[in-house]
Amino acid sequence: PVQLLHDIIDDLRETNAQGARLRMGQDMIAKTVCRHAVKANDTLREPELVKLVNLPIVIVQHMPLGFTTSLAESLSSALPWHVHEARDAERVEPKTIYIAPSGRHLHIRQQGEEHLMLALSDDVPESGCKPSANVLYRSAANQLGSGVLAIILTGMGDDGVKGLMAIRAKGGYVIAQDEATSVVWGMPGAAVNAGAVDKICPLSDIPSMVFSVINGRDRRST
Repeated sequence: PVQLLHDIIDDLRETNAQGARLRMGQDMIAKTVCRHAVKANDTLREPELVKLVNLPIVIVQHMPLGFTTSLAESLSSALPWHVHEARDAERVEPKTIYIAPSGRHLHIRQQGEEHLMLALSDDVPESGCKPSANVLYRSAANQLGSGVLAIILTGMGDDGVKGLMAIRAKGGYVIAQDEATSVVWGMPGAAVNAGAVDKICPLSDIPSMVFSVINGRDRRST
């Protein structure tokens, strides 16, 4: 199950490369994953991405109630970072992966001038999903503007498209998994068709593309 994933890195922008505190601008990775797409979990299980970034990763995964707890435990045992279900009013920290709990929307909020926090809500489903990628992406765009790097992976439906449009409108960057490596090219395909994507990549190339984007070596696709 996998389908929402979203943002980040550089020298890791000098300060983050040394594990320093979060800074506004290029400070979050957001992913979306769907329960119909198990293969996308490989992106998180691969050590490449967490070796290349120090900034937080925030994930919305479309899974039944209770399953996101097991997902967090599985990823935590496989990765060197802290991985857990997001908690309401929790401060966002580097080298941590936050997973939206099943049945709750996950938002990014500002906490003071230099920190971000997470907020959970029980609002109605969006695009038939709760948690919804649109909710996470919109809140990230509103708080971080061009500091968001969003990744949308294999999965059914079109959740995430509106949120990705908001990210691009604010100057953020969007990567979509390509059709060839997707189990179901529903969500990534919908985002591509809507013009909400900057770069389309095979699953295995996404970590290196994230690194290139954060380091300013890749520009928007034409």
